[in-house]
Amino acid sequence: MPLSLIECVAVRVPDCERAKRFYVDGLGAVLNPTSTPTDVRVNLGASLFHLRPGPDADCWSGHIELWSRESMDTIAQRLKHLGCEANLHTVPGQPSAAMLASE
Repeated sequence: MPLSLIECVAVRVPDCERAKRFYVDGLGAVLNPTSTPTDVRVNLGASLFHLRPGPDADCWSGHIELWSRESMDTIAQRLKHLGCEANLHTVPGQPSAAMLASE
């Protein structure tokens, strides 16, 4: 059976507050009530992201596929407003899906 969901992901970030703004204000995640200043936790659908401070950010090469009830244009505008350059590519035939590319 192919993988269908990754429920919990820990990501090392150099600035927890900035990462929280990206996930919550930009992508529309919900701040988890168990968050602390040094272990920010956000929920995106069924997924939980632990944003933990570290000197070097974790980075995936490739892309992460996003699915949303909002239009990708709306999400892209929010990210742009935060000063984030998001490389969103809409998935053909799926207007509510996009790939967030890392370069």
